Amino acid sequence: MGSSQTKTGRFPDFLGIGTTRGGSSWLYKALSRHPDIWMPPVKELNYFNKLGDGTRTIAMTSPRVLMVRARDYLRGERRNSTQDSLGHTLAWDWHYFFGPRSIQWYTGIFRPREGQLTGEITPAYAIIPEEQIQRINSHNPDLRAVYILRNPVDRAWSSIVNHLARKQRRSIDQVPPEAIARKVAGIAEAARAQYPANIRRWRSVIGQERLFIGYMEEIKQDPAELLQRICSFLGAPPAPPETLEHILAPVNTTRKHGGAMPQEIRYELSKNLLPVMEETAALLDSPYPAQWLETARSVLAQEGTEA
Repeated sequence: MGSSQTKTGRFPDFLGIGTTRGGSSWLYKALSRHPDIWMPPVKELNYFNKLGDGTRTIAMTSPRVLMVRARDYLRGERRNSTQDSLGHTLAWDWHYFFGPRSIQWYTGIFRPREGQLTGEITPAYAIIPEEQIQRINSHNPDLRAVYILRNPVDRAWSSIVNHLARKQRRSIDQVPPEAIARKVAGIAEAARAQYPANIRRWRSVIGQERLFIGYMEEIKQDPAELLQRICSFLGAPPAPPETLEHILAPVNTTRKHGGAMPQEIRYELSKNLLPVMEETAALLDSPYPAQWLETARSVLAQEGTEA
């Protein structure tokens, strides 16, 4: 697979485009461990969804990103994704945080060694407008994209727990019910929940053959098999055994903050997201969206019978 080069850097070979709370952290971890793939030390570059050209990333970044980078240095984990020397890693961080954002800044982030593929993962790219996708495609007409989907009801609950509980360092049981109700009511309108629209928009620019659709169920059931299919799609050699050893543990979970989804919340989310699931099942030739739809209809039917 070819890669687009610029005078000052290299445009990525692939993008992970989503979805939030849908396996993007697992994908980043898995690809970072692959010896034939170079991933940036920071997972989400957020360039095409937050252009901010001319500003420095340090002015746009969250304290969490700075803390994670500091932790990586303190724990000796700074080389996990790049396997670069300390000098090269420090130079990368200087470029990333203090270089003025531009397409030259963006391409300067990617520093693979000869023979390596390179890419980045920003879940927010799934919802960027078509003109931004066209811009991406103009820089690399061979670029491939990976979109991992999750049952919309489960993804919505995980997102609610993440925003209202995990990020606040509390249990979801401590969150006021009205705050949860507001999130539940608005979840179906959120662009991140609109899988069919996002898929059609990306396909309209890069084509169906360059967009890989995977599922959270595959990460849970057989992550090694999914990773090998992604590697094949990207044009990378199969992941070696030492890479596969690192992809089995859950990544970035909300379990200790959320617990099981209350049945009344599952009912409301199923009702609100039913049209999305119907359209997704019709669009994609996969058993997983069909299972999501069947489960949602079962929940709605059960509640209707009890009522």
